[in-house]
Formats: sequence, structure tokens, C-alpha cells
Amino acid sequence: MWTDHFVLKDKDGNVLKEKNKVEHLKVFLDEMGIGENDVYHIKSDVSGYEFEVTAKTTQEDWREYAKDCYMALD
Repeated sequence: MWTDHFVLKDKDGNVLKEKNKVEHLKVFLDEMGIGENDVYHIKSDVSGYEFEVTAKTTQEDWREYAKDCYMALD
């Protein structure tokens, strides 16, 4: 079974968390809270796709990114 690996970084490039499911990073950020001026970056190791997360990032944005990354596993 193929799995992905996602890395969450802050705007300065510091690694905050690494997970095999992007949904777990969403939960982490939701619990931490995203400030109005905060910017985070997630990168998939398998697809190389990057995702910018701000306070304005919607649930649909998360779903689309996750779907694109999972499709790259095929």
C-alpha cells in the first residue's frame, strides 16, 4: 500500500509537524488556531504538491488538496 508523507512548515520554514495523512495536519492547526496573519505551508513528499494555509483556507480547499495528493498515489 502506498502512503504519503506531509510536512507542515511555518512562514519562516520551521518544521512544525510531519504526518502521513494531511487531515491530521488540519486537526493540529485547528487545535493550535490560525491567526489572521499566519501562513503555513504543507508539502506532500510523493506528489510534491504544496498547499498554503491561512485563516481564509476553506474546508473545500483542504479536500481538494487531499484529493489531488491521494490521486497522485495511483
